[in-house]
Amino acid sequence: MAEQAPVALNHCITLPDELEPQPWTIRGRQPGPRGKLAVQITRYPGARKIIVTGRNPQAVAQAGGDAAICLNDDDTSLREQLAAQFANSIDVVVDYLWGTSAVNRLMAAAKTKSTLRYVQVGSLSGGEITLPGAFLRSAPIQLMGSRIGSLTLSQLLTATQSLFADAVPGQFSIACTPLPLNNVADVWDTDDSKKRSVFIIR
Repeated sequence: MAEQAPVALNHCITLPDELEPQPWTIRGRQPGPRGKLAVQITRYPGARKIIVTGRNPQAVAQAGGDAAICLNDDDTSLREQLAAQFANSIDVVVDYLWGTSAVNRLMAAAKTKSTLRYVQVGSLSGGEITLPGAFLRSAPIQLMGSRIGSLTLSQLLTATQSLFADAVPGQFSIACTPLPLNNVADVWDTDDSKKRSVFIIR
């Protein structure tokens, strides 16, 4: 909680002048708004088509994608819907859920022989999956993770610097509710995942 801390210079990045300084904050635990932010970041450099998947039909429909698939459907229906999208050439999947939904996406991609980079970011639906070995031999799919450890420090700093540089011209925004830190115990379990709770350190 210190206002200042010693950090090696090569671990630092320069924020663009246009980014307004914000109070020291601690982010709340609900991850829902990340999907909408991911859509904005993906669209800014020119993604031709963005397909949003999720468990909340209303949130999926309002996430800003070009197509939406609700993961509450049965596995057979889901794989058919996903295969139809993969057949039109999907380059990258960013997966915040993992679990059963990841298996459905991967199997649908393998069925269409799609060349795909599958990026595992979170595990909200489960930490493990069961995947047939034949799957990895049947389609040109690259599995990778995105978190500290999957990138070198240099790569992480470069990517973060690029993201901050794009934040203002790309008008990236995330829905949030600012709250005083001394209210954390009262509001911690009230977040409905539609907005990010941001606790402000005064």
